[in-house]
Amino acid sequence: MSKHTPVPWEVEDDVIVDPITKKVIVNCCETDYSSVINEANARFIVRACNSYEELLAALKQIANRPFALNDAESSIIRRIAKNAIAKVEGENP
Repeated sequence: MSKHTPVPWEVEDDVIVDPITKKVIVNCCETDYSSVINEANARFIVRACNSYEELLAALKQIANRPFALNDAESSIIRRIAKNAIAKVEGENP
């Protein structure tokens, strides 16, 4: 699998670009939606992609951290975190 374009990304109108090179990463305007929705979708994608590494690291800390909760509660929290990690990493939880 190829590596994606390094983040951070940014939105210019409804196009996702590399902020340094200004090369287009994704053109969100070629859809059946309005330009307002296309720009909102582009901003959503950029927020998710730019947050990916930090969110994944936080989930991994949660999944591997001992909790002061009872065993059932901590087990549920760990399972939720591990399922989210698997989804992010492209596995089927």
